[in-house]
Amino acid sequence: MGPKAALRAMVMMRVVCCLVEFLAAALMLRSGSVRSALRINASLALVGPVVLLVASAIGLSSLAATSDLSLRGLLFVTAGMVLVTLGTS
Repeated sequence: MGPKAALRAMVMMRVVCCLVEFLAAALMLRSGSVRSALRINASLALVGPVVLLVASAIGLSSLAATSDLSLRGLLFVTAGMVLVTLGTS
């Protein structure tokens, strides 16, 4: 996957995530119940880290393929992704 295709894929992941967030907000408002809103909000907690990991993996694979990132940099970014994911779990 080329750099432009990777960028488009990353952007589309974020756009889809945004649409899911808006849909969830509308569902929360429509439910009219704090209990239902909490359930919807809990399901969103799964979406965020998955989108982060997938979008980052697309970007990292593109950088690794074009040799724009050293092995050390790749390891640091990957470690950062893992730490963010563990910190939000």
